[in-house]
Amino acid sequence: MPSRRRSAVTCSRSPLRCSGRSTGWSSTAWINRSPGGAGGVKGSRLTGDRERIAVLLGFDGVIEHTRDAMRHGLIGLVGTAASPVTTPTKLAEDLEIWSSSEFGYVRLADRHTRSSVLMPQKRNPYALTMVRGEAGILIGRLTGMLAISRSPRPPRRAVTT
Repeated sequence: MPSRRRSAVTCSRSPLRCSGRSTGWSSTAWINRSPGGAGGVKGSRLTGDRERIAVLLGFDGVIEHTRDAMRHGLIGLVGTAASPVTTPTKLAEDLEIWSSSEFGYVRLADRHTRSSVLMPQKRNPYALTMVRGEAGILIGRLTGMLAISRSPRPPRRAVTT
């Protein structure tokens, strides 16, 4: 049962890798590390000396774990990009509400609005909608990446006796 043993070792080391990522591993430190030898889930048998190949190719080192090479660096990078866009999104939402006819606290310049398709006299805050929409796409990409980074496991089968 080598696959179960390997899975147990991976699960026990995973929190240590995650804590190392959150404390000292910046979101861009993985960029100049070689992913060579990192196959889909269990690595690759065609690796050779990974450190030597990384040095010959001009990398600073290798990414130690397959899952780190496959996803975690990108997740950190997208998370770092998604975090600061939440504040402008909240501001855009507030400005959109404050510029509505119900409130009228703010008047947006015409270059930041578009006329409504159904009511041409009404001005829609198009620029604010774009800020909210683009931030939503980035946050959605991060959520999707987090969802697929779970361990791939085969479906459970019913036990028949």
